[in-house]
Amino acid sequence: MNLDRLPPDALRVEWFETGAFDRVVENRSHRKTCPYTILAQAVQGRYGIGIGQEPLLTLACGEAFLTGPNLPLHIAHHGDARHGNRMRARWIHLRITLFQSLDISNLLDLPRRVSARACQPFGEIIEELQRLNANPAQSLVAAARRQELAFRALGLLCRLAPFRKEAVELVRRRERLGPALALMRERLADSLSVADLARRAHLSVPQFHVFFRRLMGRTPMEHLKQMRLSEVCRLLVTDDAPLRWVAEQTGFCNEFHLSRVFRATYGKPPGVWRREQDCHLAFGSLASAAAE
Repeated sequence: MNLDRLPPDALRVEWFETGAFDRVVENRSHRKTCPYTILAQAVQGRYGIGIGQEPLLTLACGEAFLTGPNLPLHIAHHGDARHGNRMRARWIHLRITLFQSLDISNLLDLPRRVSARACQPFGEIIEELQRLNANPAQSLVAAARRQELAFRALGLLCRLAPFRKEAVELVRRRERLGPALALMRERLADSLSVADLARRAHLSVPQFHVFFRRLMGRTPMEHLKQMRLSEVCRLLVTDDAPLRWVAEQTGFCNEFHLSRVFRATYGKPPGVWRREQDCHLAFGSLASAAAE
């Protein structure tokens, strides 16, 4: 399969939000893991960014950092000392999947640093989405425009980042993995084994395990867990149902099992994560959301 000739329904927007903040920051830093791609630009002050235990990359004012999903991030905030340590920043969170299984960002060789000039069209997207979010009327036209802005952001990412050399093979071989990935998606709440998935791919368990790990970079069960956690994140911000129900819908034994796995992955309990996301969505358009 050619990456330049995909069917029209191949792409799906799973997550798209923007926000901004303007606050005094005195060299604050924190660690987090998120299920989406992040582009965050400091328009006053500056960011530092690291992944895992690597040293922090310090950015200049106006530059942005760009990171893929499910990475252990170390984010530092540096206010502008000339203006009372004030920092102004804006950000995009984006997750678009290919065939509802491959995060597009995982196919791209994302640069860690994005220049101020390259950030300008992203800034226009952020400003427009904030205007849409500030309007309480939710029309079909507004919903369509949000989708359009999400795909525009994806187009900008693709111009910034070349496809990884493994991307074409991954998409092509995805046709072999497709039935197994579809089974994961269809039975997210059920108990699945590697043997169940291997049968769908018409491979033996050892063949399937090796094939899957080589293409996806993780084991089938690790991928299934990440799919479940991504769905948990989506449900936490789109539904106010209790955690018990979220656990049932995503294949976790109970809310305690979900909380333990969620905290180990994202560094905080689901309830805290939900409240923080609510804050981002509610106040991002007023430029007072919690800092990235």
